[in-house]
Amino acid sequence: MISRYLHRVCLSLAAVMFLLPLQVNAETEVRLPALSDEHCTIGIHTSELAVFNRFQERPGLLGWFETWFGEIQEDKLRACGQGLAVPMITWEPLGVSMEGIESGEFDAYLTAYFETIRALCPDNEVLIRFAHEMESRPQYQFSWYEWQGLDPAVYISAWKHVVDLGREICPNIKWVWSPNHADQYAEPYYPGDQYVDYVGVTLNLTVKEYYDIHYADALDYYRRAGIQDWHKKYGRPQIISEFAYANDDLSERAAYLKSLLPLIEENPQLKAILFYDDDNTSLRDFRFSDEPELTEIFEEIIRKVHQEGSNS
Repeated sequence: MISRYLHRVCLSLAAVMFLLPLQVNAETEVRLPALSDEHCTIGIHTSELAVFNRFQERPGLLGWFETWFGEIQEDKLRACGQGLAVPMITWEPLGVSMEGIESGEFDAYLTAYFETIRALCPDNEVLIRFAHEMESRPQYQFSWYEWQGLDPAVYISAWKHVVDLGREICPNIKWVWSPNHADQYAEPYYPGDQYVDYVGVTLNLTVKEYYDIHYADALDYYRRAGIQDWHKKYGRPQIISEFAYANDDLSERAAYLKSLLPLIEENPQLKAILFYDDDNTSLRDFRFSDEPELTEIFEEIIRKVHQEGSNS
């Protein structure tokens, strides 16, 4: 008798699960993925959807790169639109004039792009990190993007034009202004609170040294490189858009990744952190997902932060 009762319960639950998609489409109150107000959301930057799907602890953010007039990664957008994760697109205007953006020369492309996002992710939050790492510094030997070191007035005008058009067509897009480091060199490029939803930074490091300065761990780097104090000055919620550490010593990499938890606990203003899992150049392989020990640390951070709310 008990077994028949359990069988009926299982059938009833299966029927409810089968009907859930219909209810989601019918009820506007259902909340699709968005960054949490209760804790920092942990995500991953990866070019492969299969890498994202292999984790047992599901990241809350899926980040990837796209170039202007390049292929739109509809598979990722569609999956995020169906509830996989919050998407964050790093959108690079390679080979595109910022003056042309400002003047409206590329509005047809922008309109089509935003309409595609609206069609694939109509309800959930979509983060766009447009023209990132825009600032130059005296110690930089070269610029790796053509918009880097541009006249701030031109950059800001182009930024505002893109955001205005994006908000008109696809208001669920959230805009991430993301310099390399949030310091005095980045500040002139800030377009203002009304044009920025999140302020991001890049926190990638190689062998704990950056321009001949040694850092003990992730928190030490965030503090002493001047990023933390400058990051907090902006009036918007904050994101670490890329977090990575390149080192041939696996034990040192593991220790560095673990040091992210104290950083999160000390900085409740951080709303998201994306682990960078791509081979950036021949000199910096930031991938961690192919190392079981590092993957385990990543998933443990997700458990602690998402379930226990380490920075809430």
